[in-house]
Amino acid sequence: MKIEEILRKKSSTLQTVKEDDTWEKALDIMFTYSIHHIPVVEELENDRKIIRGIVSDRDLRTVINTPVLFMDKESLTMEKTFFEVMKGLKTHTIKEVMTSNVVKGYPDMTVEEAIEIMRSADINALPIVKHGSELIGIVTNTDFVKLLAQILQEKKIPE
Repeated sequence: MKIEEILRKKSSTLQTVKEDDTWEKALDIMFTYSIHHIPVVEELENDRKIIRGIVSDRDLRTVINTPVLFMDKESLTMEKTFFEVMKGLKTHTIKEVMTSNVVKGYPDMTVEEAIEIMRSADINALPIVKHGSELIGIVTNTDFVKLLAQILQEKKIPE
């Protein structure tokens, strides 16, 4: 099975952010669409999007849970930490936390090839591009678990 087949079956619209978007925007997208990875793009004419990076919920949790990012250790208080974190969500940009050296996949690769790339790179999401860097979709571990469940259901493997 080719990756393009998985992309065709996905029901949701591809969600993206830009490098200058805020952490708050990325978190809002993640909560709204129940996703854990968002490709970071540069938008071109004709709705084309060039991949520039990827940001995960783990990237954001790591920086949000690091109070020293927002203040010095001497002035650390719970009250201030909360408000500084909230301020940080609105002022810090995706470029500060994104992974810019993105491992990419292609629509004509097989599921097996994509899984091996993700396994060897120790990643949970693989942006899919055409023409080198034009983003057309993303596949995740969740997509492969759903595919496996479908295959097992069709084979009706006994317990």
